[in-house]
This record gives sequence, structure tokens and C-alpha cells, in this order.
Amino acid sequence: MGRLPDEPRLAPMWLMPAVSPPQPASDCWLHPGVEVGTSPISGKGLFARTGLPAGTVVSRLGGHLVTWAQLRELFAEAAREGRYVDTVSVADDLHLVLPPRRPNGYGNHSCDPNLWWVDAYTLAARRDIAPGEEVTNDYGASTAVAEFRMDCACGSARCRGVVTGHDWQLPDLRERYGDHGIPLLLDRIRTTGSAAPTGSAPASVDGGEPAIPEPLRALITTTTAVELARVHSDQVVFPHRLVVDSPEDEDRRFPGWPTPVLVIADENQGVCSWGVPLGVAAPPVLVGGDLAGDAGTAIYAPDVSSFVAARRWDGTCLGREPLLQAQAAPLDEESLAYLRANFDERPPTRGWPAQEQLRFERDGARILLWSGDDQCDWWLSGTGDAVLGETAARLLDLSDLRSSFWSNDVAGEALLDRLR
Repeated sequence: MGRLPDEPRLAPMWLMPAVSPPQPASDCWLHPGVEVGTSPISGKGLFARTGLPAGTVVSRLGGHLVTWAQLRELFAEAAREGRYVDTVSVADDLHLVLPPRRPNGYGNHSCDPNLWWVDAYTLAARRDIAPGEEVTNDYGASTAVAEFRMDCACGSARCRGVVTGHDWQLPDLRERYGDHGIPLLLDRIRTTGSAAPTGSAPASVDGGEPAIPEPLRALITTTTAVELARVHSDQVVFPHRLVVDSPEDEDRRFPGWPTPVLVIADENQGVCSWGVPLGVAAPPVLVGGDLAGDAGTAIYAPDVSSFVAARRWDGTCLGREPLLQAQAAPLDEESLAYLRANFDERPPTRGWPAQEQLRFERDGARILLWSGDDQCDWWLSGTGDAVLGETAARLLDLSDLRSSFWSNDVAGEALLDRLR
């Protein structure tokens, strides 16, 4: 649901019910040791005034349940009166409407939260929480709508950059949170994780070939597939062949993913593969294989369109000459802050190469970063030598780029010699 600036907000919980949700309390409850304050994550947040030991119940949601038709009427009435409706969806056609302006709604998302769910409406401390610390929860543990997408700037080492309605299927989230999710979502996890149909059956047409998601069919034509694969010399799979990675396969391309995945492409040395989960109308693009951090499978891009845009952006950046490169120290906060303040940031991707791929551009210059725990690879190109030289000069004092920048052509090396 949308919200007004600095209004309370909660992660949407659009979940298909296996059982009727329990009746909520008539009002919300918040631990007396928690208060609202200005958040470095987003707007306002909740902060611990006192220490909260692990297991402490911090927030209980309450209110009344309404159908979608009733909720639409509430939205229309609130819009006419300039009010805000704070709501979360708990079933296919059942929504919890919180009493107006309760502080519980200010809880921000974090990819490494200190709260987690202990029942349908209750959040408790996942670990000991220190006084002054912001209390957060992971929206991925309570969100399953395929269309949900939210940019994340939580700042944690585990930050996924984008939170989507598919995150509950990520193996590392399921391993870290265990049974600490919304009960109805846990039921979905148990269903897909322990009794997932084999092969392409969940998304097949009359038991035959897999039903290809429309965004993939529309955007990844043969010409586009070859174009995108050329960026990193990858091997085209779709649409040349229909290959489905099944949860029952012994040698999986997408380890830990609970449902079948249609393979788009394979990395040129077999390190990883890209694909989309079947049975989803608007699927994310996954990357799976020998990924950094033992992730196994990660969401590379939130949708097919973002995947295509990122690959084309990379192709332009890497295809221009001269091209400056660096195998530098791990990306530090000061360098990242400088890039974000002085360049336009483009959507990131995750999983491979390295753990995160960051993109920046301005005035004809493009900067591509492959950021990992052990090092950060930099790629810099421009629409001309003047643009490239000016941009490189601005970057030389970041990280260890003054010594680590190099070029594979004479013009690039000459440019660096002049700058140094």
C-alpha cells in the first residue's frame, strides 16, 4: 500500500491462505522501551530507549479485518478527507486495518533485522538490541506478492539493494529466519520446499513444454539473447533451447531454489547461470551456481526488463575504448558516498560477478563496479578521451585507484600517465 511522507508503514503481506488467519487484537501494542525517531534508513523509524534482550516481544499489530472491497471504500473516503489508512494484507481477500497513526507502522525494513516474526501479528527481538539502536524487520519474511518491489538502503552488510515479493524463496533467508515468518507464508515455504513438483510441471501447457513467462518471451528474442550474451561472452540457452532446472536435479544450476527455473544463459566457464522461476507471471531473474559468499542462488534483477537494461548498460560501458580498469581494495563507505553524491546511480544487480554490481554515470562517463568482500573491480569508460580523463581524475583519490588503475590499450595507459 502507498503511504504519505513520513507516515507509518508496514511491509505488505499479500499471502494466499492455507488456513483462516487468527483474529487480531482491537489495537496495536508497542514495547514501552521503544520510541519513534528520525531514521538513517528512511524517514522516521522505531528506536530502543532501553536494552531489549533476545526474544523480547516488541510489536503486536491490531485493528480490524476487512475485505478488499471494503478496503477500497476506506481508501476513497480517506482520500476525500485527507487522511491516511495504515493497512497490511494477511490473506487473499482479508486485510488488517490498523487504528490511525499508531507508532508500530514506523518500523523500517532491514536486510539484517533485529526483529523477526513469532506469529501472525507479533514481532520479537531476534538478538539483543542495544539502547539507541533502530529496531527493524525484513519485509522479505512477510511479503509474497510477485509485483512487490522496494529499493533498499538499509546499510547492512547483507543489504540486497532491492526487496521483492520473491525474496521469501531465497535459500539464505529461509536458512537464517527458519520458522520466524508470517505463518501463512511459512505454509507456502513448506509446500514449495518439501513437495515441489518436478521438472516443468508447475508451469507447463497440457503437461508439455514449460509455459514461458510473457516478459521473457517478449523481451528475450534470439537477437536480444545473442546481444546480451556477447557482453561477457556467455552461452545463450533461451530461446535457442528450453532447459528447466528442477529441484530434484542432482547437479543444480540454481541450488536451493524451491521451484523449477527456466535457464536463460550460462556463464562462459560454467561458473553460474541465469534464469527465471516458472509459474510466476512477472518473475525475477535469478543467478545460481558458484557464487561469492556461498549464496548458491540470488536474485540478480527484480524482473526481466531490469536484467536486459543492466546487461545493455554494461555492454556500452565495457565496449568503449579506451577502457580503464582496476582490481582495487574492497569498496569503502567513503568511496561509495562520493560516487552517489557526484554521479547518477543506475539500478544494481547481485550475485555475479562478485556479490554486487553497481553502476554510475554522468556527462558521458560510465563507472561499473563489481563489489565483493575481498576486492572491488572498477571499469571506467567515456564518450571521448576528454570525458574519460576528467572522470578518472576525479576518481584517482578514491580507494587505491591511483595505483591500481590500468588500461589494456596504449591510449588508456597514456591517459593514466598524464594524470599521475
